[in-house]
Amino acid sequence: MNEAEFDQWLKRYGEAWETRDADKFVPLFTDDVLYYETPFDEPMHGSDAIGAYWSVLPTTQDHIHFHFRVLAVLPDQAVAQWWASFIRLPTKMHVKIDGIMICEFDENNRCRLFREWWHRHEIADTGA
Repeated sequence: MNEAEFDQWLKRYGEAWETRDADKFVPLFTDDVLYYETPFDEPMHGSDAIGAYWSVLPTTQDHIHFHFRVLAVLPDQAVAQWWASFIRLPTKMHVKIDGIMICEFDENNRCRLFREWWHRHEIADTGA
């Protein structure tokens, strides 16, 4: 994994999220990936679990925007800061998230260990 490859991986991750397409997430990860959405939750195990997790996205989020900045890249590990915003469905809350992800990759640049830390800010739609 080099910086250009991680940049492309992050673009594909962001595209999958923005288009709300769970099938685009699955190829980014190994079949036996450990995916920690937060540091204190049990990890999701395997690409099927990731597909199931992201498959509910169309019913919970709309108008999604994802941005990132690569912070560090090693041969098998990379770190990025990321930002996302979306409208939460059905409440219409405006959500902003700021996070950090650490990814470990296999020789095919598929993520085998995914850890993220994030914080969200939600604002009610005032109708203005």
